[in-house]
Amino acid sequence: MLQHKLFCSSIMSKGRKFYGTIPSFSFRCFHKTNNTNDKIVHERMEAVNQNFDEVVARMKLFEGQYDSKVNFDIADQQPIVMRFDGFHFKSFTTNGDIFEKPFDANIHWALLLAVRDLCLKNLSMNPTLIYNCSDELTLLFSGQTSNNEKQKVPNGIYRGRAQKLVSISTSFLTITFNYYLRKLLRANADSFESRLEYDMHNSNISKKSYQTEDFEKRRLVRQKLLDGDIFGNFDCRIYQLPTISHAIDYMIWRQIDCIRNSKTTLGSKFYAQNEMNFLSASKIVEMVEQEKVHLLNMIIPLRIDGDVLDRAIRLV
Repeated sequence: MLQHKLFCSSIMSKGRKFYGTIPSFSFRCFHKTNNTNDKIVHERMEAVNQNFDEVVARMKLFEGQYDSKVNFDIADQQPIVMRFDGFHFKSFTTNGDIFEKPFDANIHWALLLAVRDLCLKNLSMNPTLIYNCSDELTLLFSGQTSNNEKQKVPNGIYRGRAQKLVSISTSFLTITFNYYLRKLLRANADSFESRLEYDMHNSNISKKSYQTEDFEKRRLVRQKLLDGDIFGNFDCRIYQLPTISHAIDYMIWRQIDCIRNSKTTLGSKFYAQNEMNFLSASKIVEMVEQEKVHLLNMIIPLRIDGDVLDRAIRLV
């Protein structure tokens, strides 16, 4: 079984309580340590931040080389990135207002459990690193491990046929995600009803005024999801990068981009879009901390940085 480090990074999360059932998770959980690799990654992140626009342009160039290809053979000896994104997830998560905003723990854990099964039970892939934030999952296969064990990488699955790998992986992740999401929603039914009760009596601090029929609609939509009439979907892309350094830059870029999006999502919990126009992501978080600090306890859990599932990666 894979032994991963789960770096659960979140800001403003102290003292937060999660109402509901957190499923057992087979990845081992560690706090981040100040070892040599962490120092190298930190220095690399500083370098990427200083040249962010140039790094983004370079990463998008690499992506563009593969986006136009219907199929290609995955080459040996090059880092591989697989990126899953929720397809029309904004519509899915806002339908019926059944999920906690801005970050829903049920969706978060369903996605982590789905990628666990994808790697351990389905294709038995052995990624070096997995990054998750919101509805995005990015898997890195570096080809390097600290104990010289061989990675089972995508070029050894389905004889390196990218199209087959992408289609099978996406369908498996989608089915498994929805399975775990329904399971978690059933387990956390009391939490959902508590949130309805809260909204019913605290509509004065919400951007939306609720009517009695709104709560019945939310229950109806939730039941449709439990019955399998509504479900989330994902798409997937696969890329190859020239070196491990490019792969690290790619992962750092995804985290920086996702953190910016998460900060904006946090702001949307408390502010209308026209109140956030022309504001940076950091300024939005600053506004929330200064003006809405008394409401932050409503956000359970508050996740902005995302999670990293990390096998030992030799940074050279």
